[in-house]
Amino acid sequence: LPQTADEGPVCDTFQQILNEGFELYLGRAESIHLDCAHIRQKLTEINSKDNLKRMVVESIEVFLPSAVFEGGNGFVDLPGLADMDAACEQQTYEGVQQAAAVFVVLPKALAADKLSAELLCRAGVVKRVLEQPGSQGSRDVGFLINPEVSKDHDKMEAFSEDEQANALLAVNDTRQTWRHVLINENSKLRDEGFGKTDEEVEEIVRKTEIRNIYPMLHASFISNMEYAQEHAEQTERVLRLSNMYWLTGVLAARNREMLVRQLQVFVDTSFPQLLEKVLASQKHEAVSEDTNATAERFLRAAKVGRYERFGRHLDPLVKDTIDLLGACRAKLHQQIQDFFDEGEQVATFLDKAVERQPRILNPLLERMKRRFAAMRAVSPSNKGNLYNYRLKPAVFGGDDNPIDFQPLVDRLLATMKEATERVMELLVGAVEKLLPKKSGDRDHDAINGLKESFFSEQSLLIEKFSTNFFAARQNVANLKVVDRVGTHLRKLATEACDKAVTSCILSKSDGLSTVSDVKHLILTNVVQVREEWKRMAAAAIFSLVEKQLGTLTVDLTQAGRGRIFLLRQALVGYLKLVVQHYQMHGQPQLQVQLKEFYAQLRRQHEQLGNLCHDLQEMQDPTQLGMEATRTAEKSHQTARYVLGEVRQQGLAPYANLGRPDRKMPITDLATVGRVDRFIAIKESGHIFARGSDDSLGDLASTFETLQRQLWPRVGSMPDVFTALCVAAWTSVKIRNGRENLKDALPAASAWLRATAVAELKQRFSSYQAHTKAKLADALGQDLEAYLQQLRSKEYTGDLLCLFILALRFKLNVLVFRPGGDLPILITYSDDIITGHEKLPMHHVAVTAAGDNQGGTNWFCSLRPSMRTRFSDENQTRELSQ
Repeated sequence: LPQTADEGPVCDTFQQILNEGFELYLGRAESIHLDCAHIRQKLTEINSKDNLKRMVVESIEVFLPSAVFEGGNGFVDLPGLADMDAACEQQTYEGVQQAAAVFVVLPKALAADKLSAELLCRAGVVKRVLEQPGSQGSRDVGFLINPEVSKDHDKMEAFSEDEQANALLAVNDTRQTWRHVLINENSKLRDEGFGKTDEEVEEIVRKTEIRNIYPMLHASFISNMEYAQEHAEQTERVLRLSNMYWLTGVLAARNREMLVRQLQVFVDTSFPQLLEKVLASQKHEAVSEDTNATAERFLRAAKVGRYERFGRHLDPLVKDTIDLLGACRAKLHQQIQDFFDEGEQVATFLDKAVERQPRILNPLLERMKRRFAAMRAVSPSNKGNLYNYRLKPAVFGGDDNPIDFQPLVDRLLATMKEATERVMELLVGAVEKLLPKKSGDRDHDAINGLKESFFSEQSLLIEKFSTNFFAARQNVANLKVVDRVGTHLRKLATEACDKAVTSCILSKSDGLSTVSDVKHLILTNVVQVREEWKRMAAAAIFSLVEKQLGTLTVDLTQAGRGRIFLLRQALVGYLKLVVQHYQMHGQPQLQVQLKEFYAQLRRQHEQLGNLCHDLQEMQDPTQLGMEATRTAEKSHQTARYVLGEVRQQGLAPYANLGRPDRKMPITDLATVGRVDRFIAIKESGHIFARGSDDSLGDLASTFETLQRQLWPRVGSMPDVFTALCVAAWTSVKIRNGRENLKDALPAASAWLRATAVAELKQRFSSYQAHTKAKLADALGQDLEAYLQQLRSKEYTGDLLCLFILALRFKLNVLVFRPGGDLPILITYSDDIITGHEKLPMHHVAVTAAGDNQGGTNWFCSLRPSMRTRFSDENQTRELSQ
């Protein structure tokens, strides 16, 4: 028989599938419902017993747009325990073990599904629930009772009084069964010296979410909007009792809680550090002119790679860093060894193993009466896992390894943090060595004063020593998150248990002939197995740490293909900071702008703090679910409107531009005098600049020149949609796989026109009658007539079209108009402009008499340096390029 999996013969087709590695299926992105049907069809094909892919597929990932997934959440649909395939059952077991939260879908009460309760216990989920502080573990498990999967379920009577009584009974029965499961598992933990009080267990039972759900009925009312609108009372009852809003809210809350925690960290830590950094940069002295000139010379040498001018100062830094990491290696090794030799958790684990050994090992030896069974129990081929004769639980007191390795991870990372600070000191010393010998205390003080600013900019270097230390060059998921590194170390220690059993017992089984010999081998080596485990576990963890330290050393000190040479980057970065700080102190205007920037940051920090507080106050899952669903339904409705308009105009799917990919130029808006010179009108979203201005006679030619220089193949832009398309999207996005930009631009422009019509149509349909009347009066025509006019290619567009597209794609557009009026800023934001603002925005100009028919032409700016300054009524606006 083949000794390894690679030696097993397979057919050519099977081998070809293996060699492909992965397959990617893409939907058409026209309808989420069609894409979901496409996914179901592909899954059915793959799961067919006649398909070889069913035997080789390791995992299937489905990506769908959903607010629930935006924070990194994902659903894993496990095959369950009723599958005849043992691999599927093992996949379910492993998936439940690794999941952050488990939702158990039941057709009836939990008492009728003993397999699910056993799985939760066997996979350690119940134990995990009980080990968490207080009642926090109740969030790790939820029970969803779905009566719709039962054949005898009457969908027409889903919300009758009888159905609701049965639903309440199922919830109560499931909660009672869950109570028994928790009590039984808690009694085992109490025997081990852990466990919770009866009151704490009851609190977990009370807080565990158990609900009846009716997804099919909910979906039927959502999908049939006409019936739902005609039967509003029944619809409200169905949507409330189906609990799908609640389920969506629970899932969204998990994503939301993580985002709120991240926002809180940003408000409490990151933003104050940025404020402190900006404030400090205003206080620090700049270096002397000679020192700045020296720094600039070294930067030029570094740019061209001149070794004799730059590299010779880098070599001592590399050598000192390698020596530092060598000392760090010895310290890390000692910390790992101390954790296993002197650590309280390891000692407690081994003491418990000794205490439990008689209860597990003695019955095992008593069952070992036949020579055949005894020889198989210690045979290396069975790896000590022969059913009814498993050696690892007998030696270590159970299958689980309760040791918490996170304290060890924290100690190791603390050592790496100290190493980071030492490396930073070496970098500062290297910069000081580059200074002219005649430099005085002022230069040294200035360079040391920039240390804090420099440290905050070296996020990549700091991550290499901290959050990314264990993750670098690793594909293990638990190593990607610092808080889960301890879980991976526990896995290494658990694997060491099996290896120790093999080394001390199984490898010595050759030559045994009797049951007594086998028992003697086991009994005489039990203590040695535990000692060997300590050595192997420590070695496995240190091997990982040593490998990561070697990777860090290469990243820091070596150049070459695929290597980042962080020390060189950091040294160059420090010199750049010295030069930038000198230049900033030499320009009073920059100092003024820095003060304004600091004031803006303080206001934004206060606003973020208020937002974080408001988000923390929102806790109701049902309300969150309704909001999330309403947002998703609105998005889907908009997509349907756009798709309908696109089809009506006969556009191909490739015309879809997607999100804008050209960055908006930063424009300087300034006012002189009263702040209210800019007035934000939230009802329309426009911000009007009041006052007078000189003629814009040269403006059209300016934009026309830009157009000819940057877009020579485009020609004239006959409407606002073409102008916005050119301004906000790159040529690659516009072409979308087509060779000729001139042919692709009309289709992309038509898609923007269809999008504007669809957005306006959707908004008009949601307005009340009196609001529609006001809009019709402002437009001078009926809304439908306006939309019909907008659909025509002869209509070049207006500011309302720009406004609706700005809202749709989150754009700011500054529109220059003929006739001498000040420009209009169309913005998606409701924020009022203060006395001085720098805003990202696209520039669009419209000129009269742009064609032979006396219509209008539209132009756009692509120059990121374009600045527009509004002054008082006696000064002109300046356009600088």
